[in-house]
Amino acid sequence: MAVDTDDIEAKAARKLSRGLVDEMIGFRFRRIQNEIGRRFKQRISRDEVNTGTFSALALIDANPGLSQAELSAEIGMDRATIVALVDALEGNGWAKRTRDKADRRRHSLGITAAGRKELARLGALALQNEEVLRRAIGAGGMKDLFALLDKIDKALAE
Repeated sequence: MAVDTDDIEAKAARKLSRGLVDEMIGFRFRRIQNEIGRRFKQRISRDEVNTGTFSALALIDANPGLSQAELSAEIGMDRATIVALVDALEGNGWAKRTRDKADRRRHSLGITAAGRKELARLGALALQNEEVLRRAIGAGGMKDLFALLDKIDKALAE
């Protein structure tokens, strides 16, 4: 992975105060998420693929027949964004959308063989991308982190 030395130099040039946001959980999550996404994008080096594409493919693969509304709720994106995302997945030949026979308003989603192949490639790259995090946290820390994240997720769903 290429390292952006200008970015590193800019970060090192001046240590900024985070002020009020230093006490905000969401700010820390967003900052980490942005960096993970930036590194993932560099690693995969394909313009039409991002963390949302990867997440959608993984969820469709794990839940055959998943509806667009269910995907929208699980991935945390609005329905219009999900429609565009599924359009792109179909355009790449990675997913297919079919009308539900019981409810013609509902689209069922499925992954194609090409989508499964792309998911395997992206999954390997995503794990490589997170390796620095996993090393920093350690095996026991990962279990604790996932438990805390699940607790936060549950609290937000209530």
